[in-house]
Amino acid sequence: MWTAYLMHTASGQIGPRVSFDELSWSMELNGTDSISISLRKSDLPKVDLSLWLSPWWGSVVLCYNETPIVAGPILTRPTESVENIKINCGGIRSVLANRIVIDEYYDWTGLAKTSVNYSGLSLATIGQRIVKLVQEKPAGALPISFPLPEETVANDADHQRNYKGFNVQNLRCDDVLTKLSDTISGPDIMFRPRRVTDSQLTYDMWHGTERQPRIQQRQYPVWDTTAANGSVVDVSVIVTGSYMTSRVFATGAGQDEGLLMQVATDTTLLQKGYPLLESVISSDSEKSHTVLGYAKSEINEKLNPLMEIQMTIRADSAIPLGEFWPGDLIQVVTKGWLAFPDGINRMRLLAVSGDATNNLKVNLQMDDRYALTQ
Repeated sequence: MWTAYLMHTASGQIGPRVSFDELSWSMELNGTDSISISLRKSDLPKVDLSLWLSPWWGSVVLCYNETPIVAGPILTRPTESVENIKINCGGIRSVLANRIVIDEYYDWTGLAKTSVNYSGLSLATIGQRIVKLVQEKPAGALPISFPLPEETVANDADHQRNYKGFNVQNLRCDDVLTKLSDTISGPDIMFRPRRVTDSQLTYDMWHGTERQPRIQQRQYPVWDTTAANGSVVDVSVIVTGSYMTSRVFATGAGQDEGLLMQVATDTTLLQKGYPLLESVISSDSEKSHTVLGYAKSEINEKLNPLMEIQMTIRADSAIPLGEFWPGDLIQVVTKGWLAFPDGINRMRLLAVSGDATNNLKVNLQMDDRYALTQ
């Protein structure tokens, strides 16, 4: 059963329950969540709606069997019809997308010369430090918890980050977290809502570690596409090679002849007779090693055709919604598909979306090498 509540964004205080007519929501790995909800005006709670429905002050918490699944701030003023109002929300990363990774100063005249520096830390720990930093600003506190300990590692080029003030246009916290995840061996980072009490919510910042970049999971769901009355309702497979590449040109900071550039090439497909396919990506990094890491990560992701399986499953399966999340490894039983061998295939859950029904749309890809270490 789906339920929805209003919430104060900055404190995580859960407010009144609201009745809804229409609902859609989504969450994706290393991305922000979304909620679109239509509320009946006749059933709106007797609270100060000028605050609770105000963009950024107010949030919506969406629960399945009273377990928070998606929560986040209202992004725009509600649109209104005769009987309903419609609200669009993002996840907590929508707020982080509007926080800049810069120390707070009383005198901003020297901002261009400032730098936020991290070294000798895992990329996930750097992500933690960044999220903590942007909450140290005036009125910057957010209901975010950190269930995993920090990690110290070798102080090498892979584990150094410098965020310089003159590059302020590229220092949005959410973008910085995404770049950490996009680095080769970069950690998955997810903010999962959790009820602390009946009236208080927090977002747990879950992430991979130095040894295991994928977020650890407690259970491994089995979704059997061959079972007549199982949890899987329907299945489709999409295979595309439009993004394939064997060579990536990656750019970093600088301009004209001073532009930092690195190139990564994988000849695996070329040796099999495939034509050379090249692509270009860009970043703002000043470190040659980091830019090369972006190029290698892009190669790893796009060397082979993108193969994605889309399924509709029941939210009340043996391991129900709220006990699995984007990033989890799923054991998918298949038979008769050209794209997958018969039997159990280990797949990585990339995204989950749904509405007010008991059906979920899920997107999965074949697992990567990091999913094999548990």
